[in-house]
Order: sequence, then structure tokens, then C-alpha cells
Amino acid sequence: MQRLSTGNPPLDRILGGGLPKSSINIVMGLPGTGKTILAEQLAFANGSVERPVLYLTTLSEPLQKIVGYLQELTFADVDRIGTEVQYETLVEPLRERPDQLADQVASFIERKRPSVVIIDSFKAIMELASDAAQWRKTVFDVASVLTAYDATALWVGEYAHDSVSKLPEFAVADGIVELRRL
Repeated sequence: MQRLSTGNPPLDRILGGGLPKSSINIVMGLPGTGKTILAEQLAFANGSVERPVLYLTTLSEPLQKIVGYLQELTFADVDRIGTEVQYETLVEPLRERPDQLADQVASFIERKRPSVVIIDSFKAIMELASDAAQWRKTVFDVASVLTAYDATALWVGEYAHDSVSKLPEFAVADGIVELRRL
């Protein structure tokens, strides 16, 4: 099985070389546990001009804040932003039609042809769903799009440990990485 580096060597060792290619993975944890930093490490470890990493922000942290803080981190090469690591926001489409998330993701994938798609925060989108059935359909549709386009996905979210057995995104995920503060 081919694997993608997380950009974090100790975590790659734990994961047997990184995340499985073409898989859907959840990075979960409470605020401040390093979820976004891990997602950005993965982005810079895997982005290329031919197959960039697509980093999609939602209604959690503003895109400007994420990119602003990123510039302070040693692993981030700001010259690669916009070519090898591409940041986009889903804020306006989510405000207008949250039920069309899969179509929005598909549109970005068709235009950018990424190897990795990161959605930060995936959990924040759940709160826009009208009910549990609509959220389950949205999760299924996004997972179907990612699978069809052969992209490795990272869904970042502020999930508590007990969420794993209650939410549909955990049923479709191939891997779950939980971060905690000690």
C-alpha cells in the first residue's frame, strides 16, 4: 500500500510510513491540540506543481488567519503557496447552499487536480445541516467525490473522543488520528 507522509516523522513511524494513499482520514481533537498544524505539515510534505495539495477552509478559522500563522512555521515555504499548496475558502458557498458541499469540492478538484484535499474544519460544516439525515447524505456525497477523483483526504475537526461512535464521518473514514493535550 502506498503511503503519504504526514510531514511529521514520529507520526509517520506510528502510522507505518504515513497515511494510506487515496484514503479518507480524520484528524480530530479539541481546540489547541495541533490539528491545523498537522494538516499544514501534510500539505507541505506532499504538494507539487503537477499535483498540488488543496486546503479548503470552512466556517472555523478565516483563511487569512490560517495563512498568516503558517508563515511563522519553519516547515512552511511561502513560495509554494498558490502553486504546490493551494488555499481556498468554502465560506460563501456554505453560507448559500451547505447541502451542495460535494459539488463545490468536485468543482475545486476538477480545476486544480490535487493529490490531497484538506477540509478544515469539516465538523463546522455539520452544524449547517438541517438534520442528521441531511448530514449523513452530505458526508456520503463528499466521500464519493473524493474517492472518484483518487484524492487522499484529511478532514480536520474539533471532535471530542466520544464523537467517534456517533457521527457518520467516522463510519466512512479509513483512518482516525486523535490529538490530545497532555
